Amino acid sequence: VTTLKSFCRFCHAMCGIEVEVVDGRVERVRGDRDNPITRGFSCIKGRSLPEQLDHPERLRESLVRGADGCLTPIAAEAAMDEIAAALRQIIDRDGPRALALYAGTAAYQSSVTLPFARAWMAGIGSPSYYTSLTIDQPNKIVAPQIHGSFLGGLQSFDSSDVWMLFGCNAIVSMYGGTAGFPSFNPTRRLRDALARGLDLIVVDPRRTETARMASLHLPVRPGEDATLLAGMLRIILEEELY
Repeated sequence: VTTLKSFCRFCHAMCGIEVEVVDGRVERVRGDRDNPITRGFSCIKGRSLPEQLDHPERLRESLVRGADGCLTPIAAEAAMDEIAAALRQIIDRDGPRALALYAGTAAYQSSVTLPFARAWMAGIGSPSYYTSLTIDQPNKIVAPQIHGSFLGGLQSFDSSDVWMLFGCNAIVSMYGGTAGFPSFNPTRRLRDALARGLDLIVVDPRRTETARMASLHLPVRPGEDATLLAGMLRIILEEELY
């Protein structure tokens, strides 16, 4: 058994992992206790990578669907030529805006994918470029453009006295937004913060795993986040707490 150190590419947390390899085949993945950031943490997704790599239905080559509906292998170069011809036909018939490109979360983990995708769409002349940010959370882009944003920087999680989460089950999703909630080994990081005195407030209709650890859980009705925030803003303004 050969043990190699690497990092998990399944999600944005990119946890440090140790990979056991036998005869060129990945047999086991576990968290790397020597990693100074994740300190041995790994989730079920990362530990399932061996099954993903060797899954019998894994796509290992380009396929083309024939007239009979069956898929047969095709050389990558030939596949790109066929795709290019089909795209050319669409552009000639309907114009460049008929083509759209979607870049998922993994694209943000690559220094090549996003610039290449943007350049490709610019070359075509289509503005229809979408990402996981524009599809399911566009207000993160729209709101700062309309209202502006605080220029003083973000408060770090490790130096905060209070932390509030809205509809975010961070210790399961391993994503607490751009404000700094740790996405790596979040349960341990949160326990350490609570031990040092952090007050955690979770606003969520459901008593999530994160809500169970909260100092205060506010189970608002679904869709009433804005009502709670409006009430908080009113108190801040009326009592001049700003």
